[in-house]
Amino acid sequence: MSETNRQLKDKLNSSQAMRERMCIDLLSTEPHFSEVKPRLPQGGPDGGRDIEALYKANLRVVGAVGFVNDASNTNEHRNQARTKFADDLQAATAIPIDHHRRVPRFFVFFTNVGLTPSIITELQNDAIDAGMEACEVYDRERLRLLLDSTRGYAIRQRYLDIPLTDAEQKVFFDNWGEQIQAVISRGIDTVQSTTSRLLFLAEAQVPVDTISVTVKLRKPLGEISGGSFLFQASIWLRTHVDGLLSLTCSSISDPIVVPMEQVLQQPPNHFPPNRQRGFSYAGLMPDTPEHDRDANQSPDEEDDPSPDDVLVWKQRGESHGVLDIRDQYIRAHYGSEPFIERFGPTFRLIDLHRCFILFECSAAVSPHIDEIRVTANQYELLQRVASDLRPEPCDFSRFHLPDDLDHLDHSDDWHVIRPSDLPSNFSPDFNRTPRRWLPVDA
Repeated sequence: MSETNRQLKDKLNSSQAMRERMCIDLLSTEPHFSEVKPRLPQGGPDGGRDIEALYKANLRVVGAVGFVNDASNTNEHRNQARTKFADDLQAATAIPIDHHRRVPRFFVFFTNVGLTPSIITELQNDAIDAGMEACEVYDRERLRLLLDSTRGYAIRQRYLDIPLTDAEQKVFFDNWGEQIQAVISRGIDTVQSTTSRLLFLAEAQVPVDTISVTVKLRKPLGEISGGSFLFQASIWLRTHVDGLLSLTCSSISDPIVVPMEQVLQQPPNHFPPNRQRGFSYAGLMPDTPEHDRDANQSPDEEDDPSPDDVLVWKQRGESHGVLDIRDQYIRAHYGSEPFIERFGPTFRLIDLHRCFILFECSAAVSPHIDEIRVTANQYELLQRVASDLRPEPCDFSRFHLPDDLDHLDHSDDWHVIRPSDLPSNFSPDFNRTPRRWLPVDA
């Protein structure tokens, strides 16, 4: 006789709650049974059923547990199991309909008494005669088979204190190792996701120091337009923050003094003579209290914002740098990071939730854009590839630049870049936690 068989006889003597829980766990491992739950595992009037479940997600199942103390295969214990079966079956047929208007149609009976095949068939026929569509009887031998299978090893150890042998451990992990690892990974992913969300919500209350826009091109600037370019990112907040409603950041090339042919003849580490500049502007309400109504009206989804009608544009920053026309990137920045103190109105990261973003650039550049990425305080607000972008002709009046850029030909062609699947603007949504570019401990 196996150890599982011996333990089933008397291990759970006088512990009806543990018996029911073990049977519930075993039924949960069986195919086609779902939503398995106890009725009253701690005891008390249970209305004629210890277990409730569904069979094939449709048929209502009721179950009863008829264990006896120090069970044996004697006629006395078999008759005791029969009596318990009959009593619980009768109670099951009197159970009222549930809120889905279903009556019990499947009866399941568990016992630690060993039953003969003829007795099991007799019990099943009794259940059919009582109006059930199906009946399953789990006697001691059938319980043992379940408990000694890979599906039942953990249940067996939990309720009968029978550890796995070396051979059983190997079979168990061969069958369930990948699933266990998947469950662990999902748990870790959930913890990491929750941590990332809490960290973002905390950092979203911090003022934005820098907004960075990176444009990746399919080929070097020198091959696209000889190195000349103008690119601008425009961002509109949904509501003004201390009078600040919009901002732009742009990058532009100075007149090209060394063409691509000569640049390619120079050593890779040679200091390129071509230069570029960057500008950032803030769109401010001229009189915030009187313009609250206009400021709180979000830009129309169908039309572009009209900043000159409402806002006063003030330059917030300017930068100068080397332009390597062999490069395949254009970069623009808006910065409000303080040196000793932060000057002028600023905004928090959370204020960028569902803001409106558009891009303007030289018409010669837009067909060669491979990707655009926008980040703020290390969080990715937007990342779009070429198939997500739709260039359209626009006027030069959309750009906010100093007046001293004499080399600019305003009559050139210009494009505004919109989403390919939407009529108007890009809009980051913080209902999903944005990607953080740098780890917390970086």
